[in-house]
Amino acid sequence: MAGAEAIRMQKISGIWAVQTAVVLALLSGAACAGDPGLSPPAAASADSVRTATSGGHSMWLWPGSSYPPAASVMAWCTANGVSNVFLYAYARDGRLQHSRELQSYAKAAPPAGVTLYALNGDASWIEHPNKAVAWENAVNKTQLFAGIHMDTEPNQVTGWKAYDKPGAVQSDAPIIKHFYAMLHAVRANSPSTHIEVDVQFADADYTKALGFPTDGYNSFGEALVADTDELTVMSYRTVLNGNNSLLEISAPMLALATAHGKPMRLAIETTKDPADPQDSFWGQAQSAVTSMLQAIDNAEASSTAYDGTSVEDYEAWAELKKLDDRYP
Repeated sequence: MAGAEAIRMQKISGIWAVQTAVVLALLSGAACAGDPGLSPPAAASADSVRTATSGGHSMWLWPGSSYPPAASVMAWCTANGVSNVFLYAYARDGRLQHSRELQSYAKAAPPAGVTLYALNGDASWIEHPNKAVAWENAVNKTQLFAGIHMDTEPNQVTGWKAYDKPGAVQSDAPIIKHFYAMLHAVRANSPSTHIEVDVQFADADYTKALGFPTDGYNSFGEALVADTDELTVMSYRTVLNGNNSLLEISAPMLALATAHGKPMRLAIETTKDPADPQDSFWGQAQSAVTSMLQAIDNAEASSTAYDGTSVEDYEAWAELKKLDDRYP
């Protein structure tokens, strides 16, 4: 247990090494070759990038038609205890787009105590890992991020079935194998890059015993833990304890992370159109989200793998604040 805490402290130190490098480079005005909108920092060490993580609250930021002002987002982070932002970063022709917006976030994040991870992902990446590798390369060229956060969900691939459905092994096995190939390709392309992936809580149920490919481990979930630096479990529930609650559904994946000495975040949802009404806090008071985040922290305080909460996503979460006047 003491070893896990030492690893966590090394990760925190690594984050500040990356953030400090980003700020110094941005303030120096050094420009990326061919793109005056991006200013890369001095190269950070491989270990500091790959092990970057800091616990606390995290959130996804998927901008709509435009990025919200970085200053406003960082003010929100400060007010709500958010220390990690998964910031959408789109690449085209080998380069990240919206360079000025990304630069503004990279400059504003360190003073707010926030770590940025490049966010993207598409189900097509699973069967075409070269797309994931190309995006990773575009992210790493900027040196604006502490790592990559991939939202590539196999259940979005045509033909995917739940593990307990008839024919699931036959339908899902090729998709799972492609997923492993994608992760291995991204890792081999840049071994020093810190890789995070969003996962389903049920991934622990796709076991070797049932016939699913597990990449040398006992389940799909365990392989995902082993093959990445950190996972975020989409444990979307509005109830903390009891049957089908957040703590219950996330427990198997968190146990795997503990066994492998890997950090793991547990997520809640605030978006307007969830797959199931029990999944999202949309329509509830902002205080309900705050209370849930604190309750999760309290419940998992003794876990060495638990690395804080994640909220899907910033824009919906911020909108809840405007709904507070509907509640006494």
